[in-house]
Amino acid sequence: MKRFHSRALLISLAGTALLLCAQPAAAQNGYEQNNDGQNGTPPHAQANSMNGDYEYNGTANWAGPYVGAHVGDAISEFTNEGSRPGPGGTDDNFTTGVQAGYNWQHGHMVYGFEGDGSWLPVDNHFAGGSYDQNWLSTLRARAGYAMGRFLPYVTAGLAFTGTQTNAGAGGSEGSVHTGLALGGGVEYMYNDRWSMDGQYLYADAPNEHTTIGGTTYAGGANHVLTVGVNYHFE
Repeated sequence: MKRFHSRALLISLAGTALLLCAQPAAAQNGYEQNNDGQNGTPPHAQANSMNGDYEYNGTANWAGPYVGAHVGDAISEFTNEGSRPGPGGTDDNFTTGVQAGYNWQHGHMVYGFEGDGSWLPVDNHFAGGSYDQNWLSTLRARAGYAMGRFLPYVTAGLAFTGTQTNAGAGGSEGSVHTGLALGGGVEYMYNDRWSMDGQYLYADAPNEHTTIGGTTYAGGANHVLTVGVNYHFE
């Protein structure tokens, strides 16, 4: 788990750096205190609220399509059941990928859907074989409550993962497993086009069992922690 803590620290530092870089961009787009003394409300919000940039109350506009990319860490938990030695223990692995989605907004309430795909270099070797997880993809609904430039949200949907199990003389098998994905996060809109997102997901798709040569295997990335950036088209 030491590697997980070090990677989590690096991810946190990267997120902090992006947040600090966001502050000048926010100021240039009118987020500084206006003449009316209202913090966090763009000076042009009242005049231009009908053009879709911002709501009357100064809440950022989250509505519309977006695309982005993310990096993070995936905690992998491995088990095996049977007489043959198989994968076991807990490990963490670097992950990276892309996402795209669409939001609708009614006042402070924001809801929509998001799909993502992540590359995973999960490769758990054991005596006589290996268990590989090559990718993880999710399709989820999201719902959040916008507070100024921040959007805390919860998310739930389906997770899909591709695995390759090699049991040596017992044979090998490639599978695509399906399960649930649950989690949440906080997104920060630092100008009218770009946002930064920190997210946690629990994906139970890798817990599907595969039996080869009399031994049952299960494992893969169960907990995924990512930071990313999104570009909003509206």
